[in-house]
Amino acid sequence: MADSPKMVAGDGDGIKQNIIRYHTPSSKKYPSPIKKNEPKFSNELALKGIHGSHKSKKSYKRRNAETMTVDTPSRVTKRKPMNYIHDKVANIYCSPRFSAQTIVSKNAAGRKIFKYLLLKSWRRSRSVRKELSLALKNRDEKLTQLDMQIDVLQNLRKLESARREETHKKYQELQKDLDQLVEENKSLKEDIESIRKECFAKVKELNEKNQQLNNYKNIFDEKQQSLRVLKEKLDKEKEKFKRCSTERKNSTEQNVKLENTLNILKEKVENLTNQIQLLQNSKHSLENALEKSEKMCENYADKLRKQSLLEETYKSKIEEYEKEKMEMDREMKNLQMHLDIAHYEYSHMKSRNDDIEKDILDISRKLDDEKEKSPWNLMKKGVSSTYFAFKYLANLMLPAIQSNLRY
Repeated sequence: MADSPKMVAGDGDGIKQNIIRYHTPSSKKYPSPIKKNEPKFSNELALKGIHGSHKSKKSYKRRNAETMTVDTPSRVTKRKPMNYIHDKVANIYCSPRFSAQTIVSKNAAGRKIFKYLLLKSWRRSRSVRKELSLALKNRDEKLTQLDMQIDVLQNLRKLESARREETHKKYQELQKDLDQLVEENKSLKEDIESIRKECFAKVKELNEKNQQLNNYKNIFDEKQQSLRVLKEKLDKEKEKFKRCSTERKNSTEQNVKLENTLNILKEKVENLTNQIQLLQNSKHSLENALEKSEKMCENYADKLRKQSLLEETYKSKIEEYEKEKMEMDREMKNLQMHLDIAHYEYSHMKSRNDDIEKDILDISRKLDDEKEKSPWNLMKKGVSSTYFAFKYLANLMLPAIQSNLRY
């Protein structure tokens, strides 16, 4: 910058320090005019007057300060002969290095030396003051930087404390969620164990019911065999009754006995119908039990579905439960197969029961027809034979009925 002012500083004689000099296009550089109001420059000018100008060509080798009298101070630039002013007092050149050869007044020389020492000490104190001021400025800058760093660190500490609080809250929430998950897992395990126990209990109940159905099946088979035997015997007795009917004639006593036997048979038939009703009631109870078991199975299936939905959220822990679920499904399929078999056997037994009821009704009808067709004059042998035949039939049927009722 050609037109910008330039601060010139130096550690020379302390006169031209901190003076603004403007650059000029000429080869010479002229100093800027000094403001008279500034006390610093006035003091420097006073010191300059004390020193004198050291830029002359003749005084570059030897720069001597001038001593002046207290009464008439004057500026001497060139070497002049001694001229007494008054009372043999003259201006003498002297310095701390070079003393005058002639006799010099002690007051003037001491005053000059004292001023020179003051100037030296002032220069030293000025350099020290500059160093101290620079150190103070640097220290102030460092303090401001440290204050800024402290503010930034405080803000960071606040942010970190807020983040720590947030992370602590999140940790507490996650800990609560984990505790809830552990409790839910425990409850699920307990539910699964209870469901297993209930399934095993249901399997046992179904096995017991299957055994009961097998027992019913065996009883029905035995009854069918007994009914076949009774049918054969009834056919034989019918043939005998037909043979004896030709021989039978007016016998009121035998008719009364026959009526009594018929009444007994009717009572037995009624007992059989009551037993059939009891069997039907037991059948209805079994159906209700089967429906309840099916509902329970459906409820267990719903629970298993809900558990499957919950297990989707806990995929990491469901792999062990899936194996158990597959085993439970297999057991449920086996139970369903057992139930289907039981239903099939029940329908088969029901059809057999209907056939037995039809056979009993046919027998009762045939007996009524025979009663209407029986003659009044019957022989004693025919009456006794029919009586013993019905007695034999009653003895055969009563144990079967009693065993059924006990079952």
